[in-house]
Amino acid sequence: MVKSKSPKTPPKKKATTPAASTPPPIPTPMVTTPSTSTSTSTPLPTPGSGSELDYWRFARENYYKTEDEDLVDEYAVHSTPDTSGLWEYAPEFVPLTRFDPRFNEIANAFHEGWIHPHKRADIIAIYHVMEDAFRMWHHGQKFNRYLKSAYGWSKPKMKFHGTTRACTFGNPGSPLEPCWNEACHFCCILYRGFRLENAKFGGMFGQGIYSSDASSKADHYVKNLLWPLAISAPRAILVCRVVCDKPQRIVGPDYRRREPDAGFNCVEALTKKEGGSVKYPETVVYREDAIAPVAIVIYEKQYIKGVKDSP
Repeated sequence: MVKSKSPKTPPKKKATTPAASTPPPIPTPMVTTPSTSTSTSTPLPTPGSGSELDYWRFARENYYKTEDEDLVDEYAVHSTPDTSGLWEYAPEFVPLTRFDPRFNEIANAFHEGWIHPHKRADIIAIYHVMEDAFRMWHHGQKFNRYLKSAYGWSKPKMKFHGTTRACTFGNPGSPLEPCWNEACHFCCILYRGFRLENAKFGGMFGQGIYSSDASSKADHYVKNLLWPLAISAPRAILVCRVVCDKPQRIVGPDYRRREPDAGFNCVEALTKKEGGSVKYPETVVYREDAIAPVAIVIYEKQYIKGVKDSP
């Protein structure tokens, strides 16, 4: 009986020793967890931390190396969360010299569109988006997709958009980095693009995104909260690409309009000279991806005495 007990005990000990083969699963989770945390749980940068610039530069450098659309879409997913409280990433703008053809094109359009007789403007600087950065920017991708899918890369038109600014972006001696102030609609557009949810209700032609060929008309809506009463302070206006090659020409106001009629992609208000209701031309689009900022004009405005400002 003792012999029968002795052979039973060693196999139990041998059965416990192979249990040592269980440690392999222990290191495996320790190896996988850090890899998954670094690759999939990349935290969105917090405003003002500076990490958003590093993240953007890293994405742009990798795009230069690979030129892979999937990589672009991957970073676009990170930069376009549905949460409106999170900031996204603005494309990089660079100054244009006066010898640059783009400078002359924008400057000529700006001066030709300055049609209000009671004020004049002098251009200080013009900044243009880097085209590769625009293609990577989430709003730029949306714009290009809409342009390509609906109209086969039809050439968009250049129009001006004025809005409220609460910083010194683009001013002489100031860095070309948008601020994080929610009250600065100018920088919000540079980060997030145009949002219909920010469009005012009760607009003359409904809730849409307004722009104009007349730079002096867009100037009427340019404000800077830092110098609300300063006349000679530098002003900034957005130069936008707009898909508006099929305009629906409207004579009178339509405050409840939310989209153009079938067969059109925008609304164009006729001027009073054309039998319409506005003094200066304006265009309205009702899609966020139908308009995108691509340049910035910094200028100074001077009033001519005795004439009242009106849009």
